[in-house]
Amino acid sequence: MKNLLGACPIDEKLIPLYDCLRLIKKTGFETTMFDWHTPDEAKETVEFCKKIGLEVDNFHAPFGGLNVMWYEGEAGENYTKRIEEYVTTAGKLDIPIVVVHCTAGGIPEEPHGSPIGIERFARIIALGKKCGVKIAFENLEYPEMLGLIMDVFKNEDIGFCYDTGHEALCTPGMRFIPLYGDRLCCTHIHDNYGASYSKVPIVHGDCHMLPFDGCLDFGRIMSDIRSTGYTGALTLESGIRQSLGYHYDLSPEAYFKRGFDALVKLSEM
Repeated sequence: MKNLLGACPIDEKLIPLYDCLRLIKKTGFETTMFDWHTPDEAKETVEFCKKIGLEVDNFHAPFGGLNVMWYEGEAGENYTKRIEEYVTTAGKLDIPIVVVHCTAGGIPEEPHGSPIGIERFARIIALGKKCGVKIAFENLEYPEMLGLIMDVFKNEDIGFCYDTGHEALCTPGMRFIPLYGDRLCCTHIHDNYGASYSKVPIVHGDCHMLPFDGCLDFGRIMSDIRSTGYTGALTLESGIRQSLGYHYDLSPEAYFKRGFDALVKLSEM
């Protein structure tokens, strides 16, 4: 079963965005994913990707501070509108998927959700349907929140974005593919040290390393993915993190080459 191989851009302080996208394509990747600041920037970047023959698999919606969506008030409404802008822009640019978080870095006071939060996510899902964009929800710190969304909208055509690193670090022992594999539509492939991260000299467990540089069981991960018949992209969501002390010695060229080789190995599992 062949999957397209993808990579997201790395820090623009290391290499300008368009140079990075050229490098991603030159290395052999076929797809990419990214976020952006304005619709015009998104349009320009998508047009550039088309020009060099690099497919855009998905947009990643904003997530910092997203928990306000679960509360009454203007802040939650404004945040919902930000995500709606991503969905609308994706539809205009023929981007098939927008990845959305249910929470961000902390659990809302009502861990089982709130009516206003559900109503806002319902609006986003309905807008996606109108625009021809699938909304894909990602696994994060609080699986009950993802479970709530998946259950409330079980009759809607929503997707699941499988994040390998978050599964290992945030929810050790859980396997998300058996739960939501029937809705799998995109992937975030990266490695870490799992729940044992405090025993190694890094400062943050969610370190987004290249596959095979941490301790994740990618044999099991790929077996789970294969069990679904998934034909979408396998996409690296890793990077050169100088502040965390890994991959810092690699040039962008060496980093993407190593990442491409790792994805080829995964694709052959």
